[in-house]
Amino acid sequence: PVVESKQNLVDAIVTVRHLQDFIKEHGGLEQALAAVDRVRKLIDLTGGFDQLKEALEVTNVEIAHMREIVAKQDAYIARTNNKILEMEKMRQALVPYLNEVVARMEEHINTDLPFLRQERADRVANLKAILADPEVTLAEKLRRVFEGLRVEMDYGKSVETTKEEIIYQGQKLAVHVLRLGRTALLMQTLDEQEVGIYNGKEWEKLPSRYAPEIKKAMDITQRRRPVDFVNLPLRGSIQ
Repeated sequence: PVVESKQNLVDAIVTVRHLQDFIKEHGGLEQALAAVDRVRKLIDLTGGFDQLKEALEVTNVEIAHMREIVAKQDAYIARTNNKILEMEKMRQALVPYLNEVVARMEEHINTDLPFLRQERADRVANLKAILADPEVTLAEKLRRVFEGLRVEMDYGKSVETTKEEIIYQGQKLAVHVLRLGRTALLMQTLDEQEVGIYNGKEWEKLPSRYAPEIKKAMDITQRRRPVDFVNLPLRGSIQ
């Protein structure tokens, strides 16, 4: 037992000396512990750096995606600007063209068969006002002019009876006017005693034998009688 105790003491002394040598070598226990702590923090920092690196890679992908979106938006804006410029050029060219169309329409009305003169003249005046109004959009101006053209075109394929004032034998007279498209204009006085035809220059009196057929045609256009065949005079066919 005594020998064993001595041996334990010797081992303890050796261990203390080794610890003293370690402390001397590493500058003290506190410095050794501080070094260990720095190593631990460095390990933690390395882990955080890896996370930061991953986040940066994700961010770079998002940035690349956003750049692609921005590039597409820039291209869309450029195309839109080009369309706006083209539309402006079209507007600058279209408005004078529409004015010319309306002017031709007015000229046509003045040389056409004399029916609904006031209504048609009012339509032309309204179109001129619309084309001169800066508050009206180009699309609306275009629509209204086309609408006016369509109305004028429809006159050529329709028949109707209207009450109008005409100059007949040098006098202003209220009559019923039968329009056959743009082929012929026939009239009958309100007392149904006289009938006439427009010969391209003025109203010309027709023989009374045409009165029944003209009256019949007027009644058909006003839905006063069913559709039926009628024998009507045309310019150049009157005998």
